[in-house]
Amino acid sequence: MAKNRDLSKLLGDNTNGIIDNSKITLDANEIPNLDTAKITSGSFADARIPNLAASKITSGTFADARIAASNVSQHATSFDDNKIVNDISTLGLRVHSQENLNASNSNSSSFDVFQDSSAISNLTNVSRNASEYMSSVQVSQITDFNYTMEHTSGSNNTGIGTPTNDVSGSYTRTTRAKFGNRSLYGMDSINPMFKWTDSSGYTGDFTFQVWFHTNGISDNSYYPGWLLNFGTSANQISSYKWRSGFGSGYWVLYRDGGNNAFANNGSSSWFHHAVARQGNTMSIWSDGTRQHTWTQNASSEPLKEIILGGTNGAIHHSDTNIISKFYYDGFVFDRGIRSGFEPSNSTISLPTSQPSNITVDNTSATGSFTGNNITASSTNKMGAVITYQDNAGTNALNTDIVLQLSADGGSNFSTATMTALPDFATGIKMAKVNDLAVTAGTSLKYKISFANQASGSKEARIRGVSLQY
Repeated sequence: MAKNRDLSKLLGDNTNGIIDNSKITLDANEIPNLDTAKITSGSFADARIPNLAASKITSGTFADARIAASNVSQHATSFDDNKIVNDISTLGLRVHSQENLNASNSNSSSFDVFQDSSAISNLTNVSRNASEYMSSVQVSQITDFNYTMEHTSGSNNTGIGTPTNDVSGSYTRTTRAKFGNRSLYGMDSINPMFKWTDSSGYTGDFTFQVWFHTNGISDNSYYPGWLLNFGTSANQISSYKWRSGFGSGYWVLYRDGGNNAFANNGSSSWFHHAVARQGNTMSIWSDGTRQHTWTQNASSEPLKEIILGGTNGAIHHSDTNIISKFYYDGFVFDRGIRSGFEPSNSTISLPTSQPSNITVDNTSATGSFTGNNITASSTNKMGAVITYQDNAGTNALNTDIVLQLSADGGSNFSTATMTALPDFATGIKMAKVNDLAVTAGTSLKYKISFANQASGSKEARIRGVSLQY
């Protein structure tokens, strides 16, 4: 006979007919067909659903954070629109260059090849060259005041003032010429044949030179050749033939309050005279030999008049017998020091042909300029393509040429790291930056800065800029 069992030993202290969970141990085979409706609370650990089939997910939406970028990109073909954007910038610059177009904007790009200065601002030690580029090294041909004696009319190039007396066809001759077939011929009058006047005066460096022929003048009167007026009679520089008594047959240079006899009559010769000012140092030469050098303050004693053949009545000019009947040729006034005419030179080389206008370097090692503001939709990313030229040396991107972009009107600039693109044209390079993060805004502009520039050794020229936005 079976022994009676005390169910309380099996059920524990539970008197409600429910077995304590801790007394039950089930393996996977014990609940092969458990109805999911029976699972009404709790959560599964990640390890409990390691291989859930995608077919089991038939409704609902995954949160963005649940989908990794790689899960998408591995199934999509990569596309870089920067290549198209850069090509559009390049095309726009090329069209503007070939058609000589002024700066223009589209909905997403701007283009400027410096046809004019309308789209640039804030120039600091930088200039736009007439050859359509921006640079802190400007080599400019001086055409301010050059009179070529081949002219048969009063045409001349002025830029430091307008002559009050100008030469005309009636004062040119084919009788005698130092160069070419024609020279200027002086008037029989006390009035200058040529006179340039500027009441404020010119304070920069300059080189003056002229050839003149005495035409066999006699020794019984005073003959003015040329005169440079610096505002006071004591500081004028002039050449003239003194009347008998000073020294028969001598020409005199009047300068800095004194006289110097320097040459014989030369009635059958051409004389060459030159004057140069560099800073406050002045020198004067006769036929290539320096006659005198001295210090003269350019700011307080600016050049105010240039006279050929005549007088302004300021020095020794009360003689009513003054006449001027000389031939003049090779007259050039350069705003700048012509090479070889530095005041420190005791001798200069005489020109063997009609002097052309010189070129003058205006060089700054650093400089910058900006583009005008462009109104666009708000953006926090910008790009750009620039075209540039190594006119001398090799300019390093991001060091010698630095590009910055701004979307808030220049209040904040982000510095770009440009990379090279294929050359735009022969000798014209190209560089770009894409998707540069900038402070968000609707007023877009660029800034380009130069560094380490030096005439003849490192000269960068910016030829064009295209913004992308």
